[in-house]
Amino acid sequence: MPSENFAGWLLVGVSLLFLIWMALRAETRRARNSLETREERMLREIGELENTVQTLLKKLNESQREIEELQTQLKKTTARITELEVMYEIAPGQPVTRLSPKRKLLKPLLVVCGQDAELVGTDLQVLDAIGIRYTRLINATLTDVSDAISTAREDNRLYRWLLISAHAGTEGVELATLAPPDFWMRLLGGIEVVGLAACRTTNLADHLRDKVRFVWYFREGVPNEHANRFVQKFFQRLNAGEDPETAFIASLDAVPEVAAYADYRAR
Repeated sequence: MPSENFAGWLLVGVSLLFLIWMALRAETRRARNSLETREERMLREIGELENTVQTLLKKLNESQREIEELQTQLKKTTARITELEVMYEIAPGQPVTRLSPKRKLLKPLLVVCGQDAELVGTDLQVLDAIGIRYTRLINATLTDVSDAISTAREDNRLYRWLLISAHAGTEGVELATLAPPDFWMRLLGGIEVVGLAACRTTNLADHLRDKVRFVWYFREGVPNEHANRFVQKFFQRLNAGEDPETAFIASLDAVPEVAAYADYRAR
């Protein structure tokens, strides 16, 4: 009888152990399946995030291109507005009430001359040869230049172009007295084109690039005969209605001897 009880309890114990093992196995399988599901979900979410990042990067690149195009258009529009302000004699910030095209100036060119009579004389001769009307200031003082430009501005007939015919250096232009870059910066607002027929005027041109529309200059001393021909060709084309950059390039083609010396700044 005891042996029969023992066998019965043993069978019950084995059965319980088997059921427990089956339960643990089933739980382990469910846990493994759940883990695999979480991994798959994480991988899917990572993939979706990667796709989102790629989409955002694509839109960012497109936006950057649009910004660059808008900046280019803004630059062109600003330059055009500046031209129209000059054409219609509108001061920056001045309210526009009525537009009337600027009348043709009797003398569009002001020539500011230094002390070298030979240099000045040859520049004036080539200007006379092309028939351009100009005002000249011989052996000019700072007061002469300031008065001429201020008076023309007050009379609503500001010169469109300025030619400086003198010796110069990094410190300024050698008129009757030295005219430093700051002197010209104060005066030249509204003048469209400046020609620096003077040696070593890079520094002055760099100062004027934000003040006038176009300024050409010589980096170093240029033989007078070449400089004179360049002055003649440039102002002849400018007076005929060409834009300054086109006139400058064509003048270099006509007088290639100055190509190594001449350059320009423009806004």
